[in-house]
Amino acid sequence: GPAEGLNFWSYWFNFNLSDKFSSSKNHPLKSNKPFYLIKVLKSLSKISPPFCSAYLGHSLYVKQLKEFFPKAIFIRIKRDPLDNALSLLSCLRKSKSSWFSVHPRECKSYAEESEYSIVASQVYWLAKRLDMLTSINQSITIAYEDLCKNPEAEMLKIQQFASLKGLKLQQRFSLPSSFPRRSSKDYDSTDVHLTTMALKGLVETYGPI
Repeated sequence: GPAEGLNFWSYWFNFNLSDKFSSSKNHPLKSNKPFYLIKVLKSLSKISPPFCSAYLGHSLYVKQLKEFFPKAIFIRIKRDPLDNALSLLSCLRKSKSSWFSVHPRECKSYAEESEYSIVASQVYWLAKRLDMLTSINQSITIAYEDLCKNPEAEMLKIQQFASLKGLKLQQRFSLPSSFPRRSSKDYDSTDVHLTTMALKGLVETYGPI
């Protein structure tokens, strides 16, 4: 669906593409809607395949998701930060807006800075959020580059991981042998340099990702 389910997750859990519920009164735990939906999903999952979501906004709500769905399996697709930032830069320019995709609250202070700082901060702080998945034994990290190079092999890793967690998955159709992907060598050298410097500044200030 639109934005991988924006309206669905926003309505039931108040999970948006930006950190809008910083105050306790807007926190989804203050509403009964999530718990009602969880009951419905549990009922449906008894006779149906697992409920799967690829909503981008979930990157902002890892702790809440773990609380709502304690048995959930998390699959993180991790991309090279520079390639990721350059891709966002391209999308930002095409959209002709001040922001594109997921907006962590830590990025608000970069709103008036260069477009390079904006996309670098977005990639950096989202990675920081998702790094917490390494402490959850029900998570697996798949490299975006490996997924594009050999999707069959990476999907097999996910199947095997799910099996260890008691979840049986079956592949229902064949995948392409590979997917095309863009890397930093495909972008303008000035954009690559300035984005690299913006990411470097964040790492030097706040630590590695």
